[in-house]
Amino acid sequence: MFTGISIITLISWASAGIGIFGVTGLILLFIFAPALAQTVLVIIKDFFATMLSTRVGVGILVGGTCLTVGYFYGDHLGRTAEDAKYAAAVALANQQADERDKTIGAQANADSQARIKDLLSANDKYQQQIADYITLYNKAVAGGKCVLTPADVLKLR
Repeated sequence: MFTGISIITLISWASAGIGIFGVTGLILLFIFAPALAQTVLVIIKDFFATMLSTRVGVGILVGGTCLTVGYFYGDHLGRTAEDAKYAAAVALANQQADERDKTIGAQANADSQARIKDLLSANDKYQQQIADYITLYNKAVAGGKCVLTPADVLKLR
C-alpha cells in the first residue's frame, strides 16, 4: 500500500536535484547539449507559469518556499543550540576532569609522602644496624680472629 511521500522527502529530493544539476549543470548543458538545455528551460518556465497562474499555485510556491526556508533555518538553529549544549558539556567535563585529577594527585602525593617517610625511617633503622654491625665487627677482629657469637648475629637482625 502506497502511503505517500512526505514533504521533507520531496524537499530533500528537490534540493538534491538542484544541487546536482544546478546553475553549473545548466551552463554545461548550454555548451554541450543546447537542445536539452532549451528543453529544461521550457519545462521550468512552463512549471512556474502554471503555478503562478492560479492562487492555489502561488500559495503552494509560497508555502513550499516558506517550508524550505523554515526547515533549513530550523535545522541551523537546532545545530547551533546543540553545538552550544555540547560545548558546555565538554567544558563541564574538562573542569570535572581537572578537579578529579587534582584530587587524585593530592591523594597520590600524600600517600607517596607517607611511604617516603616510612622508607626514610626504615633507612635510618638499617643505617643504625649497619653501624652496630661495623662496631661489633671492629671489636671482634681486633685480636685477629672473629669472635662474633650467634647472639651477636641475631642482635643485628
